[in-house]
Amino acid sequence: MDVHLAHLRKILAGSQVSIETVTGVGCKLMAGLMPEKPKKPFEIDLAVERLRAAVGPLPKAAMFELAEEGFTSLFELIVACVISIRTQK
Repeated sequence: MDVHLAHLRKILAGSQVSIETVTGVGCKLMAGLMPEKPKKPFEIDLAVERLRAAVGPLPKAAMFELAEEGFTSLFELIVACVISIRTQK
């Protein structure tokens, strides 16, 4: 096996394809992979600000409206959810 891999590695030398040994698994063919760019840190404050701006003009969710109207028991809210799921606009 090692002789065949060495031969294939010679053939592939200088190309964008290589054969890499994976311990405990075998080998895998690597084709022209570019190094990963470092990720930018996720800015939660900016994300929340953008979400609020995006949903600002939309009406409140029905569950909030029901709670404001006095429907606050668990039973009433579950029934409202089931009705909402079964009803399509």
